[in-house]
Amino acid sequence: MAQLEKATGKSEMAREAHGETTGKYLLSFLWMLLMTVVSFVLVGMNLLPSHLLLPAILFLAAIQVVLQLFTFMHLDFKWYLTASIFMGGGCIVAATAIVAMVFWV
Repeated sequence: MAQLEKATGKSEMAREAHGETTGKYLLSFLWMLLMTVVSFVLVGMNLLPSHLLLPAILFLAAIQVVLQLFTFMHLDFKWYLTASIFMGGGCIVAATAIVAMVFWV
């Protein structure tokens, strides 16, 4: 076990100090799985009108992206502030480009 801690550089106590517990990953994964199921159900059962379906799916996808970034990419750590700022800026630029392309016509 000591060799594993040396290889990974983190002990169990250090992981828990940063909030990296198995329960956190499992809960986030279950939320993402639930959102995926909801998306499939919305499409498969025609529960929303067609003009609301795409925005609902995109909203659920955006929530999943945020969950993945903060849970699995560890962007909730304070020392990743620079990466978070650049990713947020990239999302703003991408959203602006998408809106411009939609309304270009």
